[in-house]
Amino acid sequence: MRTHKLRSGIAVLLAVMLLLCGCQSENSLKWKPIRTTIEQSDNSFGARYIFTLDEFTEKIEPELESFDIKLSRSGWEILIEKLVDDNGVSYRSYCCHAGTITFTVATENDNGKVMNIGCGCDSALLEDEDYRNSFVQLCAVIAQYAGGYEEKSIDFFAGVFIQLLDGEDDILCYGETLYIKSVDNAATVLMTAPCSEDYINKNHYQMISES
Repeated sequence: MRTHKLRSGIAVLLAVMLLLCGCQSENSLKWKPIRTTIEQSDNSFGARYIFTLDEFTEKIEPELESFDIKLSRSGWEILIEKLVDDNGVSYRSYCCHAGTITFTVATENDNGKVMNIGCGCDSALLEDEDYRNSFVQLCAVIAQYAGGYEEKSIDFFAGVFIQLLDGEDDILCYGETLYIKSVDNAATVLMTAPCSEDYINKNHYQMISES
């Protein structure tokens, strides 16, 4: 019953996570991507990752070995087959269960490219400090990989997700990426989603401090 509630909660969170953003200019950042992983899109965010779900799974799999997590392409299941964002772009949401972790991904239907990536768990598990630290590190590794940053940036992104968990903000911005916290009674999901410069200029969310 609890697993069903968790999966239902994550499905609801995925359906509402297309939000607007406002971030720093990429030129002012301490941490700059060392490889390009984001491109322009017609979706509501104005951006997407350059990789598909299969490509993400293949590349991130070795990074998850230290967490004793096996992520396989056959493990993904469709949560919602067809969603349409405010710009009329059709996309679908996926999940993959790996022990107590549920990975979430949304992809554009026309090209299969990833729009956002999340890690979810039962909110009650985060009351355990060791589990919480491991969950935050996992989210940081995925953020580092998805954004194209060097490995030394992982501690910085871990701090971003700690700030989300401990603070009142549900959205934090860094560069051209949103870091999003979604919580309901059963689940907590931490997500990364790229956005365009247009949304950077139009919207104002809490910017992440590098200090």
